[in-house]
Amino acid sequence: MRTGARGFSLVEVLIATTITVVGLTGLAHLFVVASAANRAARVRTMAVMLARDKMEELLGGDSDIAGGVDFIGGRGEWLGDSSPTPGVVFVRRWSVSSGSGLPPRSRLVVVWLTPPNASNELARLVGAREGRSR
Repeated sequence: MRTGARGFSLVEVLIATTITVVGLTGLAHLFVVASAANRAARVRTMAVMLARDKMEELLGGDSDIAGGVDFIGGRGEWLGDSSPTPGVVFVRRWSVSSGSGLPPRSRLVVVWLTPPNASNELARLVGAREGRSR
């Protein structure tokens, strides 16, 4: 080698390339994890909003309420209540019961959402409906 030559040696270039590749690989993995977390948060938020909407409907109505089930699509659209159809993303269930410790004629209302073919809950809300005098 000449003295005073300018530039980088092959070893220096290989070390710099290795450091860059390791850093970019870690950054790519971070994007994948963040994207999965973002999707999971979006699904859970939609499930909570759908559960809240049903809870408000059940607690705010004047008629007698009973338990039931319906099927919801990915954009929150109602797909029916008789059987699952293609495009079902959420199964929304609700139950109404008279619980011990509640005032007479009061009802305990539970709304929960699950994926169509799984039992893990995405959201569960519990509320009480006061008895109405007739």
